[in-house]
Amino acid sequence: MGGLLERLLLGPKVGQRENRVFGDRLAEVLEYSRGPRSYAGVPVDDESAMRLGAVWACVDLLAEIVSTLPVDEYRRSEGGPPVPVASSRLITDPAGDGSGFEVWCRQVMDSLLLRGNAFGLVEDLGDDLWPNQISVLHPDRISTKRVGTIGPVTWLLDNQEIGAWPSGPLWHLPVYNIPGTPVGRSPIKYAQDTIGLGIATRKFGAQWFGDGAHPTAVIESEHEISQPDAEVIKERLMATMYDNRRPLVLGAGAKLNSIQVNPNESQFLETAQANVADVARFFRVPPEMIGGKAADNLTYANQEQRGIAFLTYTLNPWLVRLERALSRLRPRGRFVKFNADAMLRVDLKTRYEAHVLAVRGGIATPNERRLLEDMAPQAGADELLWPPFATSESPPEGITDGSTPPT
Repeated sequence: MGGLLERLLLGPKVGQRENRVFGDRLAEVLEYSRGPRSYAGVPVDDESAMRLGAVWACVDLLAEIVSTLPVDEYRRSEGGPPVPVASSRLITDPAGDGSGFEVWCRQVMDSLLLRGNAFGLVEDLGDDLWPNQISVLHPDRISTKRVGTIGPVTWLLDNQEIGAWPSGPLWHLPVYNIPGTPVGRSPIKYAQDTIGLGIATRKFGAQWFGDGAHPTAVIESEHEISQPDAEVIKERLMATMYDNRRPLVLGAGAKLNSIQVNPNESQFLETAQANVADVARFFRVPPEMIGGKAADNLTYANQEQRGIAFLTYTLNPWLVRLERALSRLRPRGRFVKFNADAMLRVDLKTRYEAHVLAVRGGIATPNERRLLEDMAPQAGADELLWPPFATSESPPEGITDGSTPPT
């Protein structure tokens, strides 16, 4: 008994279970030791979860949007706005294999959404001694150990100790982490009962359509039929009816009764629909975006507001988290920023209205807005409108601040 308590208090060891990343709290160790089987009776891990349509849709939606947004690098200036700079290799090709930022960011997002942790190995430094290349690691290759419940954490890559950045080459980005543990919590693990129900429902539906929830017909006879004779009749009937539309002839005293499907027995479809909404809640995704039932008050008129809410409450936390993580890998004074305005491309009218307001309000130049539309710059369109909402880029003669004409 003492040995068991000691192992639980010391936290997970290298090679325990599947050597996956998990926290070192006593409750989490106990929960992990029960195994990944859900109350629905099916095992749930990131691989099986991704076979459920709702989980795949949530992960794919978030990962694809974030990884395909434009990302830029800036330099802070004293007393002025940030200055765009040429993107470093960490932004253009972080893996160093020519696949680009999109593939690298997709791998990071997949790890975060499925495991609650993303890991990378810093493999190259630039002339400024800041990372130029980080390859994304599979979370199964990382584990932790510590002495006691509050001691320092030691990271291990393939069971070998490794230092965490900036003391070592291991880059780590956690999400959903709680005080007392450096690793994040896996959404799949916490949603395993919901996901397990969805997998079980899908499996039941497939078997129901494939095999039938009950026999499709019953043969009745006026004569007594022995078990061997019943098996022979059943096999001959199935051989006759399978992939065959020829008439069926039964002997004297035999009658074939088909069994109609009770509509109530197909309510697993309602369960599957409700499961989509439950899974969507874990990822904070509106159910209608992944094929679920839309809210009763959702109309075409408020679709735009729904999209803005999705950007604000669902996507923005992921963008901010990645921006700060990448900015910490850049020299002091430089930072990385996603261009979330690209989300407006889905609405032509709103996008062009925003361009007009930005130019007329003196916020952006015409060429800056043309660049967002992949248009060539125009000569003389690189100046802010002066004053705002005027028609000239230059102040009238004699006016210095744009407030009042000279007396």
